[in-house]
Amino acid sequence: MAMTANSKNKKAFSYVNHDASGKNFLNKNFNKTESYASRFTNSTFTNTSFIGSKFKFCNLNNTTFEGCLIRGALFRKSKMGNVNFKSSIICASVFDRTSLKDCYFHDSIIVSSNVNGKIPQDRLINTDIITNYYPTSEFNGLLLQKIEKLRENNFIRRSSVLHRKKGLLDTAAITLLIREFGEEFLLSNVDKINHEISKDFHTLSYIKLLLKRYQTVDIL
Repeated sequence: MAMTANSKNKKAFSYVNHDASGKNFLNKNFNKTESYASRFTNSTFTNTSFIGSKFKFCNLNNTTFEGCLIRGALFRKSKMGNVNFKSSIICASVFDRTSLKDCYFHDSIIVSSNVNGKIPQDRLINTDIITNYYPTSEFNGLLLQKIEKLRENNFIRRSSVLHRKKGLLDTAAITLLIREFGEEFLLSNVDKINHEISKDFHTLSYIKLLLKRYQTVDIL
């Protein structure tokens, strides 16, 4: 049965022996959830966060993860055939006795996760697999200063989307922003979102949405 609760309950999206096939999960918070022996086949997770989440003995065949943050997650003895990861960040996650050979990764970044040798090269489309986060020395210093200043916004700080533990910047997230919007655009606009965010959010997609509004203004 599915464990249900209000949005404040961290276990609201933990599923035990439950069939959640064909569902569309949009802007959800799966952080610290634990799902066991459940089916998520043909489901879609969009703009959803999986920080510290666990999937044990689950069937995830034919699922799609798009715009997701998968950090410190555990996939144990789960089926993952024909799974598509798109525009997502997978960090410090463990795939224990879980095959990734039939998964596709599009426009994503995989950091410090045990995937080496598990994913065929032709399944990696514009996707990086890196051992550690990109060093800050590879980025424009002024841009990093502007992003660092966003920490003053409590909603941005709590989201941990742009920043990680020990006050470090999430350079994987910054890289995805640069790839989509370009460095020059971010330098001109990224600090503008500081006063626009006034609610909790869990993935980079919300920041992208706000930035796209400025992109539209520039075009007009």
